[in-house]
Amino acid sequence: MGRRVAGVVDTAVLTLRDQDHVVRVVNTSSRGLQIESDLKAHIAEELAISLDGGAPTPCFVRWVRGGRIGLGFREKDLG
Repeated sequence: MGRRVAGVVDTAVLTLRDQDHVVRVVNTSSRGLQIESDLKAHIAEELAISLDGGAPTPCFVRWVRGGRIGLGFREKDLG
């Protein structure tokens, strides 16, 4: 598991079901990130996230709990 780091970015643009949403980033790691949002995401749902205006990175929902969502980067996209 990658070390979690807070404060790398404050917000990101999450693309879920063809709609963009600005979300607060709680922390990041080499394997994914945790966001704060009231979006109704589902475990294993595919989406994309853009950090600092960069290209969208494909990811999936690992967990949803108490207004927070854990996102995992897809293994093949890690380089």
